[in-house]
Amino acid sequence: MTEALIAFGRQALILSVWLVAPIAIAGLVAAIVTGLIAWVTQLQDPAIAIVPRMIAVVAALAITGPSIGHELALFGTRLFEAIAVVGT
Repeated sequence: MTEALIAFGRQALILSVWLVAPIAIAGLVAAIVTGLIAWVTQLQDPAIAIVPRMIAVVAALAITGPSIGHELALFGTRLFEAIAVVGT
């Protein structure tokens, strides 16, 4: 039983990293591009830095959202099935 809990914990951590990666990468790329543009143009307005990052994160969520939801539903189903087996 302890091994199963450790396995599910490991799977949950790995799944969370894989599901967050596209969103984090989109934000990182937007931040780098925005930083380069601010460096070249010498503009230091915070709105110029935040708005493109927010747009990139929202777009990444819109694109990967259904996939994230599907993976979370699959993991939840497997987890509840395992809980039901342990409980009996």
